[in-house]
Amino acid sequence: FIPESPRWLLSQDKFETAKKIMIEIVNVNGKSENETEMLLCLKAVIERMQKEKEDNSGKSESKSDIFKFPRLRKHFFILAFFSLTIQVGYIGLTYNLVNLHGNEFLNFFLISVVEFPGNFIFWYAMNNVGRRWTATIGFLLTGVFSLFPVIGFKYSDILSSMIGKFLITGCFMVSDQQGTELFPTVLRSSAIAAAKSISGALGLFVPFIAYLSMFGHSLPFVAISCVCLVASGLSTLLPESMNENLPQTVIDAERFGKDQKFFSMNKRIPATKANHLPVAQNEVELQENISPLSEND
Repeated sequence: FIPESPRWLLSQDKFETAKKIMIEIVNVNGKSENETEMLLCLKAVIERMQKEKEDNSGKSESKSDIFKFPRLRKHFFILAFFSLTIQVGYIGLTYNLVNLHGNEFLNFFLISVVEFPGNFIFWYAMNNVGRRWTATIGFLLTGVFSLFPVIGFKYSDILSSMIGKFLITGCFMVSDQQGTELFPTVLRSSAIAAAKSISGALGLFVPFIAYLSMFGHSLPFVAISCVCLVASGLSTLLPESMNENLPQTVIDAERFGKDQKFFSMNKRIPATKANHLPVAQNEVELQENISPLSEND
């Protein structure tokens, strides 16, 4: 019942199928008056992709391209480290529950209930501030607040766990969003799966973080803090993907974000100010514009 991704269909030269799905999406969303503009946009995308394929004829894309291109390789390992960091923070704080002061059941409830506002607040932030700085600040604050138990007052570990769980839950959502937007369409699922596999293998050691409390009550929090602070620094090396044309091919992904400045921040585009393309004057012009949309199986 779920249609195929139009981006993937375009990458496979299945233009007619992509066009039908896009028209259906426009109609379901009640935007049928914008169908002409959508078709013109689709035509422009197809022409660009065809030109890139002609320029790179004879060069087939494979999963190993993730490691052949330096920027794409860098993004892959950073996002894999993000996935590991989230396991360290989320699972580490959960397993360390047995070492907290107070009632275990109440503590579990407290560090669980904060996940709901964490998701909503980070969702709002990443769609207004951007993915890059939301992740950077989120990991940074997780690292800082995880050091609270070092201060030593009685319930600082519970407070630190609640704030840390709140923040790392939001970082989880943002990092997943970055993964889907920074990898090219043709390699997206493979790249994300590989990154999750690497972090999952290393994550087998995460539960042992709780045992660090045998050498010091605050040591599990210090370990979580160190990993999160490193992730915060690495996050600044990723490009911003909010309101950007997402990469379709490996070449697109390699070039993505090269023109962005380090302290740049994309502005949120309100729905009422969406860009509009010129509308075709009549059906004949429209038919001419969309004529290249022929399926190539």
